[in-house]
Parts: sequence; C-alpha cells; structure tokens
Amino acid sequence: MKGFRKLRVPDPESAPGMKTLLAAARRVVKEVGDKYYIQANIDCGPFSLAAVLRGAQQFMLDLVTEPERDLHELLDFCTEVVIAYGQAMIATGVHGIQYGDSTASLISPDQYREFVLPYEIEIAEKIRKNGALSLLHICGNVINALPDIAKCSADGFDLDYPVDLAEAFEMLLPDVAVKGNINPRLFMKGFSEELKQSCLQAKDIAADRIGYIMSTGCLVPRDSATESFHIMADVCRYE
Repeated sequence: MKGFRKLRVPDPESAPGMKTLLAAARRVVKEVGDKYYIQANIDCGPFSLAAVLRGAQQFMLDLVTEPERDLHELLDFCTEVVIAYGQAMIATGVHGIQYGDSTASLISPDQYREFVLPYEIEIAEKIRKNGALSLLHICGNVINALPDIAKCSADGFDLDYPVDLAEAFEMLLPDVAVKGNINPRLFMKGFSEELKQSCLQAKDIAADRIGYIMSTGCLVPRDSATESFHIMADVCRYE
C-alpha cells in the first residue's frame, strides 16, 4: 500500500482526461456562461479515488488491515488531487462543481465519519473559497448516512434514485440544495410514460422545497432517448 507515496499530484492542464474536460468546460462557459448555471463534474472524491488507486475490493480490506496512519496519508494525497482538479475547473468559469464519493456507500457510518467526512468537508470549503458551489454525489441508498453526509458542508447533495426523496428532505437542512433522484433507466427508449410519472411525483414532493434540481439519480445512460430530456424539461416548466 505504501507505494502511493511515489505518486505526485498531476497538473490538471496536462493530465490526460482532466485537460479534455477542462477544455470542454471552457467551451461551454464561452458559449452560454452568461445565460445558464454551469456545473462541472470532477468525478471522484478522495475516498473513491483511493479505491480506484488500490482497487475497490483491496481498499475495503485495507480499511481493516492497514495502519490508520497510512490510510489517512493516502486520503490526504487523494484530497490534494481532487482539490487541484477542482481549482483548475473553477478557473474555467463554471459556477458549480460536483464530485462523487460513490465507494463511500459501501462502508459503515463509523468508517464514513473517520475516512470520508473530514476530507469531504475540506473539499467543500476549498470549492466555496474559490468562488463556486459544491455538490456531492454518493451512489445507492444512503438514507441512513444522510445525517452524517449533511455535515460535509457541501452546498448541495445529488441523490441516487433508490433514496426516498421525501425522507431525504426531512433529513437535509433547507439551505442544502437537493439534485437528482430520477431513475436513470427510465431515460432509455420505451419508458416515456414511466419517466413522466416519476418526474411529476418528484415535482409534487418538492413543491414546497426551495433548491430542488430535477435530474437523473446517477449517470445518464449512453443510449438515452432524446425525447426523455424533453419530457423532464416539460415537467419542470413553470405553470
């Protein structure tokens, strides 16, 4: 595990993948930055990045077999990577930064509080300090972890579709934006009516909640039907 100490924080402007998304963000900002809210996704949070570097299965074992000092040093390094990428993305002119710590849905609440929450707090504060909004996404049904997740200081939380939206609203403070919760599978061809009903239900639940952003509960499927986005947009229009 100690091999991570040989790694260096990449320069986002030259690192493969990062530089491509930074260029895409600049293009979007140039074209519509003065008309729309633009949110960029920098993908992995520190815990998930550590799982990528170690392999998810191995990293789960690391949590119970490796010295805590080594684990925290790895997470410190991963936090530096996420912050460097986030700062570079904010410099493009985007308004919000979303990052995902999906692997954090696989651990206990105690492990979340020790190995995830402190680093998510640091990232959220850095993003805010640099002039952008922060949104955190964790895959799966994290309803039992929401009280702890709410402490991460992010401006918003992106809910996956298994989470009960009404229950989540009760757990998250009103000043925390809530995004997502629509089943991504419904964006595929052949689910138009199911998608419409799901969007209408979410709209009804969020009727008295300020700061709800209707969106897919996780990644948009590659083969999504174009009409699906029109369906969701139509449901979101003001009456």
